[in-house]
Amino acid sequence: MPAKLMDREVLMAAYQREQNRLRYKKYYKSRQTKNQKKYEAKFDNYNRESHLRKHYGITQAQYVLMVEQQKGLCAICHEKPFKPLDIDHNHATKRVRGLLCGNCNRGLGLFKENEENFLSALHYITGK
Repeated sequence: MPAKLMDREVLMAAYQREQNRLRYKKYYKSRQTKNQKKYEAKFDNYNRESHLRKHYGITQAQYVLMVEQQKGLCAICHEKPFKPLDIDHNHATKRVRGLLCGNCNRGLGLFKENEENFLSALHYITGK
């Protein structure tokens, strides 16, 4: 076989392998996406409901009602967050206090929910 013909065959084989690889990749990606959407549709609400019940003792309907009562605003800063409101609860009693934006919720956590820490910060900010 002449060298040019052999080079062409090698190039064609490499091209076909690459085309097959891309075809399989596209096929499995589409199947994965379809299966993932089915799974999320089936279990997403269940997982959310289960999480709320297990960690906070409330249902999704109660969470939605709390959001409506607070008009979608944070209970501390009264701003509408970009993400869903976090559930604030007392870690000792597990009692839900309200819904907070992420920043306010983290702030409470950083102050360790300690009243003295809040008062010290207030005195520091006001200079008293």
